[in-house]
Amino acid sequence: MTLQDYSIVGMRVAREDALDKVLGTPIFTADMIPKDTVFASVVRSSRPHARILSLNPKAALSTAGVMRFIASRDIPGVNNVGTLIRDKPFFCQDVVRCIGDPIGAIIAESRDAAEEGARQVEVEYEDLPAIFSPLEALQPNSVKIHPNGNICRRLRIRKGDVDRGFRESDVIVENEYTTQMQEHAQLEPETAFALPPDQDGIITVVGPWQDTFDVQDAVALVMAKKSSEIRAVQAQAGGAFGSRCNEIANELACLVSLSASLIGKPTAIIMSREESVTAHSKRHPFFMKYKTGAKRDGTLVAEEIRLICDTGAYASAGPGVVMRATVHCTGPYVIPNVKADSDLVYTNNPYAGSFRGFGCPQVHFAAESQMNCLAESLSMDPIALRKKNLLRPGSETNTGHVLGTSVGLDECLSKVAERLNLLALPSPERGSTRGVGIAIGYHGNSLGPEGGDRCGALVSIHAD
Repeated sequence: MTLQDYSIVGMRVAREDALDKVLGTPIFTADMIPKDTVFASVVRSSRPHARILSLNPKAALSTAGVMRFIASRDIPGVNNVGTLIRDKPFFCQDVVRCIGDPIGAIIAESRDAAEEGARQVEVEYEDLPAIFSPLEALQPNSVKIHPNGNICRRLRIRKGDVDRGFRESDVIVENEYTTQMQEHAQLEPETAFALPPDQDGIITVVGPWQDTFDVQDAVALVMAKKSSEIRAVQAQAGGAFGSRCNEIANELACLVSLSASLIGKPTAIIMSREESVTAHSKRHPFFMKYKTGAKRDGTLVAEEIRLICDTGAYASAGPGVVMRATVHCTGPYVIPNVKADSDLVYTNNPYAGSFRGFGCPQVHFAAESQMNCLAESLSMDPIALRKKNLLRPGSETNTGHVLGTSVGLDECLSKVAERLNLLALPSPERGSTRGVGIAIGYHGNSLGPEGGDRCGALVSIHAD
């Protein structure tokens, strides 16, 4: 047999889980919750930035079905569920930095009782100045959201001589762009359940997360256990787009694991849609300023870019997102002179994290808009302008990476242009026009700029 015999490229492949989904087999987390399970509900901040003065669960504990209130004092290990940067408490003790910050949780005999109990917990706040604009957060006299300031990560690219490049340019186009926060809106809200420690002290926790080993490590850290004492099981995910990664997965897994250990019974949490929208991470909003210079024949000469990325109250996956955005910010084009400055900035907005594209959709929107504006200034066909400057085998990217043989942009764009020329647009309605547009994006495989693109397998057998 040859290697091709093992290839599935171009072949019809049956989905492994298709029949189970059609038959409604219990494959999702909420379908598998044990019968004797108790439920948790999180007490979340109603303020974007405030000091916690007092926390009173007395009324909640008198609610029918409520069993216990848990907070930071009940955590046996480290009170943190941060991923790339450990800046997000599992339960906030002193300060809340965004609406939806977890302060404590109610454990009850039913989901309804847990949610009602959580509403009854009284929290007294002292409001602090809140910042919702990353531009404001960058001001020298701005309120510090975290002790080290509001700049979470700063990145720079310098290639060639941008000032000379603009002097040599015949046409210069300058524009500002913004993209908004975006909600994942996955079909299945966040959920998880955990079993009490078994006779060997091992906690089993189940949920639809995307980073199983991160969850395992987070639970081990909070529970003051070894990772080998946490059995994290990944259930089928009812939609994700990045929403199953990062802090929300860690938070829920730690909560049900802690409760199962304290109560001695299986514990589950099923978030409502409202809580899901409030509490999990979003797509990063960007402010982008572009200045692009070109020759009269369309040859790109220089580009200067300013990126300001709003990561919200916590870093989450932001350092990786802003790195990928910076690496891809010029689009898939050859530009000999590049200057790019990027800041990842804390605000009191909901925190932003993993979301499909990981920073590339935002910068490609700006980069491709620039190409269209440049084509208009040059009275040049937008496709011809792109083809003239595309990355090809042997091209050097804005970070100095020389590309190998697998660069299919030119062929891809030619095929698309060919199809567009044959496209018969339907007749427009009266008073309107129809047209077609084109945009190009490129995206590094796997982690791309955030880490090495490689894989392997290592099997180790441990005594436990």
